[in-house]
Parts: sequence; structure tokens; C-alpha cells
Amino acid sequence: MELLRPLSQRDVCQITVRLAAMAADALISAAEDTGGDRAEALAQWQQCILQHEAEAESGDG
Repeated sequence: MELLRPLSQRDVCQITVRLAAMAADALISAAEDTGGDRAEALAQWQQCILQHEAEAESGDG
């Protein structure tokens, strides 16, 4: 079954980049809808990612 075969590293990277772009776009739209600033929204999103990675590396996440 085609859906169950493992994805190649390239496919995984492409999917990851697209999901990140979609998440950033949604975050920016939400920030603008509430009167927020694009740069502030991106900085907050980046901080959340860094915090998640740090927790994952330390075993807390």
C-alpha cells in the first residue's frame, strides 16, 4: 500500500518546510487580526520552537 511506505528524507524535509511556512502564515494572520505586529508574532513563534527543542533535548518534552 502506497500510503504506508516510508517517506524519503527529501520528502520529509519538504513537508516540514511547508508545514512551518503554513504555521508562520497562520500565526502572522492571527497576530494581524488582533492588532499585533508581524515581527513580534514571528519572534514569539521562534521562541516557542526553540523552547520546544530545548525541552525535547533535555527529555522534558
